[in-house]
Amino acid sequence: MSDFNSQHNRAVWFDIPVADLDRAAAFYAAVLAVRVHKEKFDGGEFCVLDHRDGNGGCLIHEPSAITSSGGILALHSTRDA
Repeated sequence: MSDFNSQHNRAVWFDIPVADLDRAAAFYAAVLAVRVHKEKFDGGEFCVLDHRDGNGGCLIHEPSAITSSGGILALHSTRDA
């Protein structure tokens, strides 16, 4: 893990399920002030949030994962006590 992530107790990687990939990409780019770019892999599309200063995440088109008991999947760092 980079020092940046340790110092800022930053999320290491996250996948956010979304219903509308282009709309979500525009939203997160504006709110987080980061570049969001679309990638294609194995017949599917997803968007990656810029993470040059540490680790980041992506937006995945998976409307069925958006439920009252589900949602974002995250791995995060924690600071040592």
